[in-house]
Amino acid sequence: AAALQLRRQGIPFVGAVRSRYSGAGEYVACDLSAEPLADRVAVAPAAIIHTAAAVPHSIRYPDNPKTADLTRRMDENVLQAAKRWQCPVVYVSTCGLYDRRSPGVKHEDDELPALPSSPYFAAKRDGEKLFLQLPHGTVLRISAPLGPGVPRHLVASRFILEAMHGGTMQVFGTGSREQNYVAAEDIAAALLKAAAFPWQGVINIAAINPVKMLELAQRISTVIGGRVEIADTQDPREGETARYSIERAATVLDWAPASTLDEMIATVAKNFRTTDTESIA
Repeated sequence: AAALQLRRQGIPFVGAVRSRYSGAGEYVACDLSAEPLADRVAVAPAAIIHTAAAVPHSIRYPDNPKTADLTRRMDENVLQAAKRWQCPVVYVSTCGLYDRRSPGVKHEDDELPALPSSPYFAAKRDGEKLFLQLPHGTVLRISAPLGPGVPRHLVASRFILEAMHGGTMQVFGTGSREQNYVAAEDIAAALLKAAAFPWQGVINIAAINPVKMLELAQRISTVIGGRVEIADTQDPREGETARYSIERAATVLDWAPASTLDEMIATVAKNFRTTDTESIA
């Protein structure tokens, strides 16, 4: 989404990816866990937007110390490139670092739990410390992205796919667990603003209000269809909240989310239909 916005604005960029994109001309192949980024990019950039991580959403990247070390190696690589180029960095982190059991609104200056909840979150917390050493190291703690490319096994995707096929969305527990969805396009806008106006510190990027799992299923039912059912299964994450202050994003970046939850749901459903059609063709 950020690349699309850069193209629309006519801003040149180079993206580092694991394999070269044929014909794009805007990407270089670079394994950030093993190859020096600074050696792969010919011209020093005005800023770095660092989104790479071994995110544990697949069998390829289980949430274990080995995978977490991959993320740490990527972070160290990008840090060395930033020091060599003397440029600002926007580091993508996660709101998952906050205490999920805290009922209050979570602010950037809140003390984080002493022990991160998993190896991945430990690596992201270490990454934040690295980039906050820089004079212009901006850390964006992002809540739950929702848009094209979202993994199909996550709860919002599962509900949307079930609704698209006329199925039943089964909500676990009481359905009161919260999630905070922010559109991929809105995240991209925040990334570009942070790159254009370097600032040292942590900024939350999230929706104004969270949504409960039962409410999410009901919204999807309204937008797409499908039935909602409370399953006779406990939710192991019952009681988690996702309430984040975005006042700093408004003040520092002049940013606020523009997409509604209904719009995000419709966008994801449209993308699923498109990709399913292409895979059949």
